[in-house]
Amino acid sequence: MKTKKIEKEITYKGYKGCIILTWYGPFLHWRSAYVFIPKNNKLHGKHYSECDDLDVHGGVTFSEIGKTFKTKIEDGLELPDDAWVLGIDFNHVLGEWDIKDVEKELKRFISVVIKAGG
Repeated sequence: MKTKKIEKEITYKGYKGCIILTWYGPFLHWRSAYVFIPKNNKLHGKHYSECDDLDVHGGVTFSEIGKTFKTKIEDGLELPDDAWVLGIDFNHVLGEWDIKDVEKELKRFISVVIKAGG
């Protein structure tokens, strides 16, 4: 059974983001980090495959409209329906990232999004 729960929500440089912990059964889990892109950012509406130039951990691996994204999270999430969500995952063979390191990378991700999208 797969579950996705919000582990942490942040606001950094005026942008919101969150860390999600995904569980597949009792032993397999990983974290993902998401940035909520406002309409005035040039990255709003861009598919993750169009974000290859964003220098973030593992590259951008997720994109979706906020309205759909909210339905996949078990916890309540305050997010405008028209927000665009970009995400990166930490599901890699090289070990588990702790929440402090994921939060640090999420903040870096937000900085990259701001620089790229204005």
